Amino acid sequence: MDPHLAALIRRNSKKPLPELKLELMKHGFSSYQIENALEELKIKDWPLIRTFAVVLVLAVVVLAIGFVFVSFVEPAEKLITREIPGAENILPPLEPSAEQGKTSKETSNEPVISEETSTVTKPSALLFPPVTKTLEEIRELSVLQKEKALSECVSIEERDSCISLVAKTTNDAELCSNILDIQKKDYCFYFFGQSNKEFCSRISSETLKNYCNTIAGINQRIQ
Repeated sequence: MDPHLAALIRRNSKKPLPELKLELMKHGFSSYQIENALEELKIKDWPLIRTFAVVLVLAVVVLAIGFVFVSFVEPAEKLITREIPGAENILPPLEPSAEQGKTSKETSNEPVISEETSTVTKPSALLFPPVTKTLEEIRELSVLQKEKALSECVSIEERDSCISLVAKTTNDAELCSNILDIQKKDYCFYFFGQSNKEFCSRISSETLKNYCNTIAGINQRIQ
């Protein structure tokens, strides 16, 4: 082997094999000489070998750390829970099993509602307001059934107007006293006071009362 070739190979041994061969060829050595020299000196692609070696070493280190963790950390945890009273309470509680859940429900003082015996409560009929009659229907009803017509008035929004209508339809002036609204009560008595001055005196408004007496007096003279 050419000593100069061997020296060049050793000097550039850290280079990748393709670059090493190119460098030797620049110095005038043939491929045959280079291959024989590399075979003699056992020169391979050292960067690739070094990379593989590093990966192998890292894998061994990781496996060693995992083995140490499994071997020492887990026994240490068991030792703590055994030596320190109440240390087991530090660990998160396990979820209760189906049997434990069943037992806790049976021993609890709270009432247990059985799915088999549970009933579905239907909406009460009271939630739905009864169908009310119109004022015209109540007026027609009052001709034959005055009391029933008055009961219908109580269940509608126009209560006072309804009572006044029934009073006028049945010619019953005393029903006007059941009206809550003062103004509507006055006009109800005014309706009957035009023909009978006695009802004018039951009007609370002095202006309307005087007007009622005037109209009643005129009607009496005309009659």
